[in-house]
Amino acid sequence: MHRWVWAGLAVLGISAPASAAEFGARADFWQSELSGDVKAESGTIPATKLSFSNLGMDTSESIPSGEVFVRLGKTQAHRLSLRYFEQSYRGETTLTQTVTFKTFTFAASTSLLSRLAMRDIDFRYAGDVWQGKREPDALRRPNAFWGILGIKTLDLRAELFSTAVGSAEESAVAPLPVVGLGGRWGLGKRFSLEAEAAGLAMDISDIRATFYEASASARWDFSPSVSLEGGWRTWYLGATIDSTTKVDLSATIQGPFVGLEGRF
Repeated sequence: MHRWVWAGLAVLGISAPASAAEFGARADFWQSELSGDVKAESGTIPATKLSFSNLGMDTSESIPSGEVFVRLGKTQAHRLSLRYFEQSYRGETTLTQTVTFKTFTFAASTSLLSRLAMRDIDFRYAGDVWQGKREPDALRRPNAFWGILGIKTLDLRAELFSTAVGSAEESAVAPLPVVGLGGRWGLGKRFSLEAEAAGLAMDISDIRATFYEASASARWDFSPSVSLEGGWRTWYLGATIDSTTKVDLSATIQGPFVGLEGRF
């Protein structure tokens, strides 16, 4: 799938006039806090809802992420982007009660290791539905409001381990369509405020999920090709996957971020 995404970006870039295409990349560092819980149930065995914090996980992490993009059109009103981040959370605790995960039972007083891993790959199109005039000599982009269409692939894995019981693991890969809106408003010739939100609720086959992510930030375009951005980002997934094992997951990641963008 990733090969076709890169091929699509290349074809679109080659087919557009050189003056109408702008390529770029950005790197973000997201000082985030994770909250939520997970439950995995097999058959008729009642499962335990496990809070990430009660598992002793270090839920405060700095998450690096990357993005490549291309803007197309005479006013560069069309934008294709590919975003990526992955993160792994680990914990260790001594259980104060018996815990059941899938068909595995971990007794009270057991020393339990836990891990939650996630990978987020996001391919999206953003098109301006309104764009203001570019101010003379302004380095920032013009005021605009845009719509968003995309597909996000989430790869999630939860694992519990103890010496006595062994490893209990559950994983899921879920493609999620997303729709959203965004906007930008300038403050002078170099600064602007931006906000963006996207998500979707779906109930298809054995997957029921609600997903959204939103960000609000201030942006400083200190040269024609380099920008610095900082703000707040929230990411949420609530999902029930009912297949051989029924998995209930609720996860929120939120916190401040800073990003550096380069364009050519």
